[in-house]
Amino acid sequence: MNRPAPAGWAALCLAIAMGPALRAAAEPAHGLALYGPQDLKYGPDEPYAFSQVDAPKGGTLRMASLGGFTKLNPFSLRGYPPLYITLVFEPLMENSYDEDEPFSQYGVLAETAEIAEDKMSITYRLRPEARFSDGRPVTADDVVFSFNAIHDPGFLPFYRAYYADVKQAVKVDERTVRFEFSQTNPELPLIMGQLYILPRHVYGVEGRSFASDFDEVAVGSGPYMIADYNFSTHITYQRRPDYWGRNLPKNLGRYNFDRISVKVFLDPIPAREALKGDLIDADQISSAQDWALAFDGEFVRRNYLRKEGFPHQRVSSMQAFAYNLRNPLFQDRRMRMIIASMFDFEYCNDHLFYGQYTRQLCFWENDPELYSRGPATGDVRRILIELRRAHGPDAVPADAIDRGPYNVGDRLDGSPYPMHERIQAANAELDAMGWRYDSAAGVRQKDGVDLRFEVLLVSPAWARIVNPFIETLREVGIKGGYRLVQPAELLRQIQDRRYDMILTNFPVSDSPGNEQRDFWTSESADIPGSRNTIGIRNPAIDEAVERIIAAPTRHGLVSAVQVLDRILCAQHYVIPNWHIPYDRAVYWNRFGHPDTYVGALTFRENIIEWWWYDEERARRLEQARRTNQPMDPRGAR
Repeated sequence: MNRPAPAGWAALCLAIAMGPALRAAAEPAHGLALYGPQDLKYGPDEPYAFSQVDAPKGGTLRMASLGGFTKLNPFSLRGYPPLYITLVFEPLMENSYDEDEPFSQYGVLAETAEIAEDKMSITYRLRPEARFSDGRPVTADDVVFSFNAIHDPGFLPFYRAYYADVKQAVKVDERTVRFEFSQTNPELPLIMGQLYILPRHVYGVEGRSFASDFDEVAVGSGPYMIADYNFSTHITYQRRPDYWGRNLPKNLGRYNFDRISVKVFLDPIPAREALKGDLIDADQISSAQDWALAFDGEFVRRNYLRKEGFPHQRVSSMQAFAYNLRNPLFQDRRMRMIIASMFDFEYCNDHLFYGQYTRQLCFWENDPELYSRGPATGDVRRILIELRRAHGPDAVPADAIDRGPYNVGDRLDGSPYPMHERIQAANAELDAMGWRYDSAAGVRQKDGVDLRFEVLLVSPAWARIVNPFIETLREVGIKGGYRLVQPAELLRQIQDRRYDMILTNFPVSDSPGNEQRDFWTSESADIPGSRNTIGIRNPAIDEAVERIIAAPTRHGLVSAVQVLDRILCAQHYVIPNWHIPYDRAVYWNRFGHPDTYVGALTFRENIIEWWWYDEERARRLEQARRTNQPMDPRGAR
């Protein structure tokens, strides 16, 4: 399960057997919970407990975006959308942001949802007051159109995989829609509510292409509309004064800024300096070096500029250097392991990251239930052995069963081998594989092919991390390199599969499900724009994914996830990076926010959705700056 949020994707969990819970929900309800409606925390008229329901409206929030954008339509395949564009659009329902609710949904455009007794359909009743930004009502026709649109070849292919088990959308009446399923699927009745609804009268114009004719169009029912934009410099969102959903209980204290202005930067250094110079209000800091060194000046000491770490409990997604298996060089698992062994995380953490990070081991890191460690046991071991027998050792390496996730270059106890020993072992292995060093060319060769590859990057900050990796690769005769591109160009090359290696992130949740098809399956490997950027075609992984989707119990789901995780890790399709259990944020002290940080969201999402402009605090900030005095400690919150 993926959670579409106004500023991105976040994750929730799946916890018990599906059947009884869904049968109990077989009546119109304001919300759905996997455990059954009795486990919904909030009634139809209750706001979230963490929200500041009387938060003032007004003010402008200035944010930064790295790289320009090329379109306003976030759902078309080609092009790069602007930051926060989904503030313009809304789904039928949204997953609860409350950490006390493992998997609950509350209606947004949908006033009620009703799951059929046989779990083969779900029916939504739309809110009569729901309106698009052009004043037109949201109708069943719009919902049916939005579902049918995902089958357009110009639509993001992720949705086709996500809703592969949905047979059709049926208009019952002007405000009622029924989604019928082709087979039972434990999470399908719930993820159906995550469908974003587009106006048919805008995006369904006959004779026009969804893939290209709507790049400069963004009309939705969400709380914001676009006030102004330039593809290369900025975009400004204006809060809709007539927003139909402003008084929904779950929206109280939410969407508080009158304007959200996003300035485009082509380099992270000017963006950082704009934040320090009060041209940008806030940002989430991704650079360990910036966090350690760039924000310790007088403004921070005087409490003008706040530097704060916000702990969270989110499962740590896999950030990694990912191989493109469409390159024959990387199709040999031994080669992937040799290259991975040359990445020296310990050096980077000590000398570049100021000791802030922990090395990532598996794809579900930080989740005490889903992540894998050590030799497989129980059902996980049994399933892995079955898959190895059915599909062979090339599909399921022995390490998946007998060792569990590990980083190449580590001993059995998890401590790293010294780099000189790794280099010695890599040279011996490459010699045995027939790759001979050509001193004139300065690179190993085999059958006339050079042993070289290139990493695509979008930020020059990554050069200081990649360069030591390249230097170590040279020690074993591999010629590595990197190329900097803008985000839009990176997306284009990823969609066209024109790369050797990319730095990427594989977002996961503690409720995995249908979205896994788009990341790992053989079918998705051949779909342009799918999230199978690695190009994996492994029948054992295909089967593991289907086991996840069909798992009838939490125990079955956990076992299937660990099976998938272990095979992915044992194949060494990626070179794992690192993770950190808090969001690093810097912001000017003119904002208020709820006492509870919404851990399911990133800082950038929290500030957009739940913070507000505090006029009194802003006044104190300006007074303190004029007099060169520390800001009143009351400004800390």
